Amino acid sequence: MDLEYKIELLPEQGIFMPKSARAVSVNVHGGEIYVLAKVNPVEKSELKTFFIYGVDQPHMRPTSEHIKTFQYNGRAFLLFEKGRSV
Repeated sequence: MDLEYKIELLPEQGIFMPKSARAVSVNVHGGEIYVLAKVNPVEKSELKTFFIYGVDQPHMRPTSEHIKTFQYNGRAFLLFEKGRSV
C-alpha cells in the first residue's frame, strides 16, 4: 500500500512509519511536501529519520540513501533517509 506522510522543509526530522516502510518518492501539492512510502499498515511503527538539503548546501550523509530530488518554491532539494545505505 502507498501512503503519503507530510514533512516540513527542515534539515532533519523524524516520521513514524511501519517498520518495513520504504520511502520511494516526494510529492509537492497544495504548497505542502509529502514523502510517498510503500507500507504494510498493520506493522508496528518506528521513527525513521529524513534529511532535506538544498542542492547548493553541503551535505555528508554516508549512511543515508538519496530518495529523490524535488522542487519547492523555485528551489531544488534533496531528500535522504537515514540508515538506508546505497
